[in-house]
Amino acid sequence: MTFKKYFQELVVQGITPSRFMMHRALEDRNARIVSPCVDLGGGKPQAQTYLKHFRYETPEKVLLADISPEADVYCDLDKTLPFAEGQFKTVLVINVLCLIFNYESVLKEVYRILEKGGKAYIWTSLNANTHPHPNDYFRFTDQALLKIFKQAGFSKVEVYPYGGIALTIGTYMGQLTQKVKPVATLLYLMSFGFNRIIDLVKPQKNAQKLPLGYLCVVTK
Repeated sequence: MTFKKYFQELVVQGITPSRFMMHRALEDRNARIVSPCVDLGGGKPQAQTYLKHFRYETPEKVLLADISPEADVYCDLDKTLPFAEGQFKTVLVINVLCLIFNYESVLKEVYRILEKGGKAYIWTSLNANTHPHPNDYFRFTDQALLKIFKQAGFSKVEVYPYGGIALTIGTYMGQLTQKVKPVATLLYLMSFGFNRIIDLVKPQKNAQKLPLGYLCVVTK
């Protein structure tokens, strides 16, 4: 990650460290969209900033399924999904799992609509402020995620932590000062600098101890 990228996303676009790390996770893990693909609960199209951080096997449109009137397909994630079994090669569930009370049912539906060998990319926050849309129920550890996905039937489960001590502290401090945007942005930038130092001293442990969130890659 170059300073230019930090500056572009944190200062110019004004995203949070959690979303920045989500973008980084998708790039680090070479996350690939193979069509047909559906994005469950992605909200409005302008909220799908993460889509440009995927690699695309085919250039077809990603289908947006949500309760938003701007979605391609109206979809209530608390109910049976309006898709056929094995309809998709890729399913996205980004910052949604914590908002669904019956998350086990949702994951069973994700498994159902994936074709054999298809992948789902799931990002879920751990250390982040609540963001009810309209509700926010859960935070999951890596141990919980591994068990949840295995119980849903997925043949392969990969869970990657992203974040760290300084980033988590910086995120909360930035949220406290978010009404003064320059101060919040400065705190975010400083937290990345300190986090980098901690990564050099304790590689592989910083993000594991206090992650902002997890990228989960699960295969049917």
